[in-house]
Amino acid sequence: MRGRYGGIALYIFLDYLAGAAYHNFAPLFFAQKGMTTAQVGLLTGMGPLVAIALQPLWGFLSDRSAAKNRIHLLLLCGTWGALLLFLPARGLVAMLGVAALLGCFAPSVTPLGETIVLEHLGEKGKGFGPLRLWGTAAFAVGAQVTGVLMEGGAGRFPWVAAGAYLLATAAALLLPQVPGGQQRAKGPGWKALLARPALLTLLALVAVLQLTQGLYFSYFALHFTGGLGASKALLGVAAVVASLAEIPFLLCADRLFARFGARRLVLCAGAAMALRWALLGALRGVGAVIATQALNGAGLIVLTFCVVKYVQQTVPAELKGRGQMLAAMITFGIGRGLVSPVGWLLGRSLPGIAPIFYVMAALCAAAVLCIGLPLLRTANKMEN
Repeated sequence: MRGRYGGIALYIFLDYLAGAAYHNFAPLFFAQKGMTTAQVGLLTGMGPLVAIALQPLWGFLSDRSAAKNRIHLLLLCGTWGALLLFLPARGLVAMLGVAALLGCFAPSVTPLGETIVLEHLGEKGKGFGPLRLWGTAAFAVGAQVTGVLMEGGAGRFPWVAAGAYLLATAAALLLPQVPGGQQRAKGPGWKALLARPALLTLLALVAVLQLTQGLYFSYFALHFTGGLGASKALLGVAAVVASLAEIPFLLCADRLFARFGARRLVLCAGAAMALRWALLGALRGVGAVIATQALNGAGLIVLTFCVVKYVQQTVPAELKGRGQMLAAMITFGIGRGLVSPVGWLLGRSLPGIAPIFYVMAALCAAAVLCIGLPLLRTANKMEN
């Protein structure tokens, strides 16, 4: 049993290691390829836009498959294969094509992997928070190591990111085999998921917050290294601080979720994100900006944990794969997908990157006030 959990921890570590390489340094690679600020936003938002169309398919196939792991491995292989195609790509059109292909696979890797892990943990009565700590450690290590590697040129990015996902593919072979919950044609489908207003409203709130997180991933590296003059190694340090800040929450995440529920935790996360983005817009010192990364421990990690945990606890077993993909489609696909048009618009309309952070803060505040507070007051309580 201990060996089984060791395999799960290794997979989570390598999955988030690969994610750190992509999210922190893809914008720098695009900029080195000659893309403008607006075009960087377009490229980083292309993958989530494509994911909106394909994540329902991956969820359906995983629920109908003899083992969800088969679909998961297919997604991992497609991801590192697509990343390598950035190497010969030249010009915006070609780069958009590769980004779209990457969006067919990469956005679904972590949701399906966590579905497999959570179903296994649920059967054993184990919590998810302690294992998710390996993802936090990986994001910190991955950001720092990749930052050092990128000092030799952002052109190394496809090799580094693809290599990390290849290692994650090997580690995924160690995950427990989890069968699809609905291998026969009859049974509840998408309508059963869409008939859950509390779930959909919660996901809508998280989607707006994820939009701002996507804008952060698109522009923070450019702002930090270009606008503030920090090195790529210091960019890695900033990512390490953001990752380590997640540890306190994850150590007690399962207990906090049981005590306060998804709605209250997500509402607090939205407020923390609004504060973080406002500070990023105002501060000009490299050290002060690095310090704001500590607020990540009350933001993105809370959103992602609450969504996967809530879906896993409330969605029927035969729909868990589709439930996680629906959550990913709305929060990541639609939320992050809007980064493409919104980022392009903001990049063309505002004088520099710093004002974009103020817009992000305003979006978080509006989401908390207009969606979060009404959701908190509803009589239809969450099932947890």
